[in-house]
Amino acid sequence: MNELTEIVSKLDFLHREFEILIPKLYEITDDDKALEIIKELYTLVSQGHELASKVYSEFSRIGGEAFELAKELYRMEHQMKYRLESLIALHSKGERFRFFQSIESLLQFNRIYDYTVEKTLKELALEAETLSLLSNEKKKKVPRGIVEKVAEIDELGGELRTLLTFLGRMYTSPSDVYRVEDALKEWHKAGLLWVEARNIEKSSGVRNVCEILEGLALIGVVDKSTRGGESVYRHRNFRKDSGNI
Repeated sequence: MNELTEIVSKLDFLHREFEILIPKLYEITDDDKALEIIKELYTLVSQGHELASKVYSEFSRIGGEAFELAKELYRMEHQMKYRLESLIALHSKGERFRFFQSIESLLQFNRIYDYTVEKTLKELALEAETLSLLSNEKKKKVPRGIVEKVAEIDELGGELRTLLTFLGRMYTSPSDVYRVEDALKEWHKAGLLWVEARNIEKSSGVRNVCEILEGLALIGVVDKSTRGGESVYRHRNFRKDSGNI
């Protein structure tokens, strides 16, 4: 179990290195220079994919929520690895337009990838630490702070379940996500700074918009607040002026 904790820690390190490097793609217009960064990213995610496979294998013997977390981590690492492989292949074929188009798609996907992997690793680290404590018969007392850490699992688990529901909507009905975003922006243009979910549902025609709005809030696309006991939302790309309320 100590080895499992070390693997999760290594995954966290690799992910942080990945997220430090990926913003450079926003600034590069030369395809060869972009390819250099993509290859560095590919090296990092390949190592992460291999480690995620080990974590998946270990937690598959345990089952439960930890196994579902490990499975989601492996799936996200696999998807990012595949996208980077596709970019390298496009460059080798000389398809410059599709190459940069796919980079833009990669950067959009990274918003979800970054949030999901970071949250999942935090929960897996707590699971691995707990299992390590339980497997060590010499430990009679729980170290200070572990109770507080374990208490965070419920909150993190709730956020992860919200995100997974959002991802399901995004992959099965991506148009619903765009319609909700567009409806939110239209309310802003009409003069409403903070918008309730029922207003967005009415104008977008999308059912259960809270699933989408909560997911967008988690990945930082919209801001969330409370007004009169109701959740209200604002798109972060909206710039208010003196006419907004």
